[in-house]
Amino acid sequence: MKCLYFYNLIFLSIVINIGFGIVIPVMPLIIGEGSGTSILGVPFISLVIGRLTSKKVTGILINKGFGKNILSICFLAYSATFLMYSLETSIYLIAFYRFIEGVIEGVVVICLTALAVEATNKDPERGKKMGFFGASFGLGMVLGPVIGSFIFSYYSYRYVFFFASLFGFIGFLISVFLRKHFCISNSADGKTIIKIGGVEELRLLGVYIPSIVRRFTLFSCMLIAPVYVVQSLNGDVKDVGVMFSLSGIISTLLMPFMGVLADKFDPLKISSISMFIMGFCFLLMSMSNEFYVFVFFFCIETIVFTMMLPSGLKQFGDVVDNFGERVSVIGRFSIYTEFSTIFLAIVVSFFIGVESYFSWVFVSVVCMVLSVLYFFSVVSIRKFYK
Repeated sequence: MKCLYFYNLIFLSIVINIGFGIVIPVMPLIIGEGSGTSILGVPFISLVIGRLTSKKVTGILINKGFGKNILSICFLAYSATFLMYSLETSIYLIAFYRFIEGVIEGVVVICLTALAVEATNKDPERGKKMGFFGASFGLGMVLGPVIGSFIFSYYSYRYVFFFASLFGFIGFLISVFLRKHFCISNSADGKTIIKIGGVEELRLLGVYIPSIVRRFTLFSCMLIAPVYVVQSLNGDVKDVGVMFSLSGIISTLLMPFMGVLADKFDPLKISSISMFIMGFCFLLMSMSNEFYVFVFFFCIETIVFTMMLPSGLKQFGDVVDNFGERVSVIGRFSIYTEFSTIFLAIVVSFFIGVESYFSWVFVSVVCMVLSVLYFFSVVSIRKFYK
């Protein structure tokens, strides 16, 4: 039953990430052609603001006694939000719905991560299972745009949201059926050894670096690759789509198996070395003058990424097991992820405006520097929880 419970967590993670990605192909259409391309960023900003708000909302729901039903509430609201999408074309209402969607997605991701950490507590195969959990994010992000594009090619964009609403309702039914197992509480079995705040918080933030790198590299590739492939490599936008699909397939297939490495070897060494190699791959990508050479290094970076993330999630789970306020810890660092992603995305956008080559170099340097910070942060905090 425990195994079934964990894989239902993975399914719910796929569902929430499908919802995030399914609107990408149709968002320009529901905003309207006359709005201008600059306003397309408004729904993205409102989504990020919603995610930043999600930690507070999670705490309120738990404190009000909704821990057992929090996922059911969120998925039902998720389903309803997508139905509302299909009825409106106003940019202001869509931005509002995107904000609500961001809040819901943020709450669900915080809760699912906390449940995954709890479900794998003292599990000898934690790395393998965290590999499956990490792969669910990539699979959902790949399936979302594919499903959205497929439905839109045969029906109107409104049907995209009907199907998204259906996925949300399926998530609702599963969370209701297993609600006694999905009870979210802001506590852990372990003893709180370190209080959150000051230097200790910064040290713990260092352990969360792999999750920050995951978001940063994904967003950076989404920003840089289309420009670099089209302008510098004389490729086509469709080539970019194929490249990302290939990356998603690789990460989804390999990540569960790469998670086994974290169970057999030191996850700290795997994650830190992988991050450094990722940075080196981005540097080689910046030097590529041929499209297929670029794709080769992009795929190598993806393979190394599948080694980095499960080990990073396992290491973070091992640390969080020692804190009493598990949900608060995960929620707090999810906010740091959003802020750091926004900041780094702004810097990447600046370099793209100057020369896309420099943007790859910037991403490379960030990965290498963070790999060193991550190593010493984990070494430091291990003294406290071992």
